[in-house]
Amino acid sequence: MKITGIKDTLTAKIDMLVGVWEGSVIDIETTGLNPASDEIVTLGFIEDNKLQIIQRTSRDKAEYYNELKEIVTNLKAPFYAYNGSFEKRFLHAQLGIEKEFVDVFSPWRIMAESKGQKWPKLDDLVSEPEMYLGLPRITGRECPILWKNYLQTMDRDLLTPIMEHNKSDILRTLFLLIQYPELYEKPGKLI
Repeated sequence: MKITGIKDTLTAKIDMLVGVWEGSVIDIETTGLNPASDEIVTLGFIEDNKLQIIQRTSRDKAEYYNELKEIVTNLKAPFYAYNGSFEKRFLHAQLGIEKEFVDVFSPWRIMAESKGQKWPKLDDLVSEPEMYLGLPRITGRECPILWKNYLQTMDRDLLTPIMEHNKSDILRTLFLLIQYPELYEKPGKLI
């Protein structure tokens, strides 16, 4: 993944052989779980066959948020996201943006509930090679810790794992859309 830096952000762009032609896949990394008080630090998305990740590098969120508002406003809707209500709440609370979402998690939650099982995490449905091989990998829980460490040291190398995690989540969400399209093509899935 080639990463370039401009002003208050790092950006990674990948042209892919597959894509999303109606809508966009979206994923964010945040400083916590509360959309009213925590902040967005990473935005990743796939539109058409372009994957892009925009990583905040500044302590102040204003410039970064202005950039995100412009990008998110112009992305094709609906937005496909695993646990889309999380992204939807953050985009509304932090950026004032309302978009239609398709929650890629919802059908799996419903199936798990019908079988009396716990709700599946994205890791449960689509694993990464690192999981199989027992290699280190960054989880969503570690992203706020990496961000906090970055703010203390301003070492940009701490941001790459956050971006890699975001990329993985976006690609695994895309896999679910491609592998199980019948779960997401039904009317009434918008949130």
